[in-house]
Amino acid sequence: MKKNEGKKKVSWLRYKLDQAFAGGTASQLIALLVVIAIIVVAVGFLVGIFFEDGNAVYGMALTLKHLSSTSALISDFGNVTSAYFFVMLIVSLVGIGFYGTFIGIITSFIRDYMHDLSKGHSKIIEEGHVVVLGFSGDIKTIIEELTESNENWAGNKTIVVVDSKEKEKMEDSFKNVPHLLFRSGDPSNEKTLSIASVEKARTIIIDNDDDFDVIRNMLALITYLKKCDAYMNEKMPVITVLMHDKTSISSAKIAAGIHHDFDNDEKNPYEDNIKILYVDDILAHLFAQACRQPALSWVISEICDYGGAELYIEDTASDGKSLDEVFVGKSLVDINGTLEKSIAIGVQRNQDVILNPDPNEFKFEKGDKLIHIAEDDNQITTGTDVEKKKIGTPSKLTFEAKNDKFHFLVLGWNGTIPIIMNEINTYCKKGSIVKIFTNSTINPDSYENIDASIDHIDPYKWDNIMPYLEENLLNCNNTEIKLTNIIIVGEYNLNGIDADKREVPILLHIREYLKDKKLEQQVTVTAEMNLPIDQYLLTQANSNDFIVGSQIASRILVQISNNPKLQSVFMELLSDEGSEFYLKPFDGYVDITQPFNFNFIQNVANDRINLGRDKQEIAVGWMRKGDAKSNTIIHLNPSKSEREEVFKFVFDDDTFANYRLIFLAND
Repeated sequence: MKKNEGKKKVSWLRYKLDQAFAGGTASQLIALLVVIAIIVVAVGFLVGIFFEDGNAVYGMALTLKHLSSTSALISDFGNVTSAYFFVMLIVSLVGIGFYGTFIGIITSFIRDYMHDLSKGHSKIIEEGHVVVLGFSGDIKTIIEELTESNENWAGNKTIVVVDSKEKEKMEDSFKNVPHLLFRSGDPSNEKTLSIASVEKARTIIIDNDDDFDVIRNMLALITYLKKCDAYMNEKMPVITVLMHDKTSISSAKIAAGIHHDFDNDEKNPYEDNIKILYVDDILAHLFAQACRQPALSWVISEICDYGGAELYIEDTASDGKSLDEVFVGKSLVDINGTLEKSIAIGVQRNQDVILNPDPNEFKFEKGDKLIHIAEDDNQITTGTDVEKKKIGTPSKLTFEAKNDKFHFLVLGWNGTIPIIMNEINTYCKKGSIVKIFTNSTINPDSYENIDASIDHIDPYKWDNIMPYLEENLLNCNNTEIKLTNIIIVGEYNLNGIDADKREVPILLHIREYLKDKKLEQQVTVTAEMNLPIDQYLLTQANSNDFIVGSQIASRILVQISNNPKLQSVFMELLSDEGSEFYLKPFDGYVDITQPFNFNFIQNVANDRINLGRDKQEIAVGWMRKGDAKSNTIIHLNPSKSEREEVFKFVFDDDTFANYRLIFLAND
């Protein structure tokens, strides 16, 4: 019985020792010190009793000396009894074992620490940084845009990407990107969010291809921010997400805890820090813009890219002055008279965005923030009106916007098409035609609310359009209303890869057909591509077609993450309501047979009386549409020298027709 009890005690002691050594470096060191202390006390007590005339303390000191240094044993040789020497020999050997164990523990700690670093498990000690939760197919676009936006950012430039992928694999996708860090872990796990210090971030982007992952990560993030007291208060970071399914948006809002139409409670102002964007809505508006005016979507694409001129909302000038000190009481025309590096297009007043205001009614008020197009932030110049060199003669021609009849050929069907139809319906002339070829079953409710501007919508059921593609293109062009637009989208029932496999051959055949029939300038082709690589390759292959995809949606996402108020600006610019960008001919403003510069065009555009118009418009740049020999060239927010430089055109019909002025206007 006693023997069994002894075994149990030994087993219990071993169990506790195993627990101590399994508890990490700190517990291992503590366990080692405890064992050393026990040996020093036990052996020292015996040495003191038997060899040092009962002086146990001195015996413990000798034991500790021999335990920590083998040189003490050498000095004992020949000067002590054999029994004493043998005891201290055992103590010294145990000491060597302890030293080895200690070195092993420290080595293991360093190895584990380096492993955690390599695997991305170490904590981020940053404030005001950017966190990207997820690693979707558009991650490269997001990182490129964030890096571009960081170039003139005065604050923390650190970007932290968090995903369950291995850190090494994520790093392989990005080489030599400054201020970019990776952490490996489940973004919906509280520990992972703590590692990324999301509660101290400036902005957080949730980047997942699957809407369920977006919702789950949003739910985990909001829960963690609440625990850190960084939710719906001044500590709360800006959170932006892209949703791919319209039915998931309400779930994302519930997960984010933001206001709903059925809520009766007063809206928390910090709800504006959470921006949930719908991909199809953005793409559909881009489709509509491309259909409305060929090459206009290139302007939208340019302004969404941090690589060129983009939108900024600021309340401080480049010299540090508050805009209240210099702009209060001035119209937008007066303000543009002082700007040399940017072009003002509107203001943010309280929570509202005002674009292209009437100069006779609008005056800059205290607390307003200026919305302007600039190469970078902090480009607002102030002072007296800049003396601008103006060269030109007003045109005697007038340019009137007009609605035309359109003939649309739509290949494919998904959630973007009903939105596109409703958008283009606002500018189509009565009698326009839409023909849809798809292998999906179309619900007529999707387009029954479109009014009489589109004369009829004809859906055709085709499992494979390729064998009949050229025949249908020919039939469309033989009608009374010639073919004007071709829209190619993925089918509802296809994933991104399979949709691109279907769309790429169709687009290539259409390009060849239009080139053979010399219809490239008459027919606008707009195609949706899902994979970033397909978007890039097809854009490089032909600059005339506009390739719509998640890349441009991701660019808008990044801009809104840096300034949430830009969402209202983009929504107005992309929709048919309010002010949008328009492409207009030069000869509607200046006599192109005489020398002229952009400053003069701006002056004419601002002078509504000379033009005999009742609507304000702002000249923001010009463009040259690409052709077989050259790519599309866009000049947004031209520099001071470019504004003063005299335009030099080759005035023949083919070349000059490719040039257009870019305006922000109501019509």
